[in-house]
Amino acid sequence: MFYDIYKALCEQRGVSLSRAAAEIGLSNATVTKWKKPGAAPGGDTLTKVAAYFGVSVDALFGRASVSAEVSAAP
Repeated sequence: MFYDIYKALCEQRGVSLSRAAAEIGLSNATVTKWKKPGAAPGGDTLTKVAAYFGVSVDALFGRASVSAEVSAAP
């Protein structure tokens, strides 16, 4: 689920998954691991991903509307 949201955020931002990972400071291998069911980043990485996309950590897990947060961002 996390991977699907990450992928959708990348599409909304118009960047590839690997480019977003590089800009966040992550490896492509890290993103690939997120494809596994139940896999998701922890602590600091979650904070970095949320900050990069301008959404809350809750939105990264589908507990808040990503589209509403993205459209409300300045």
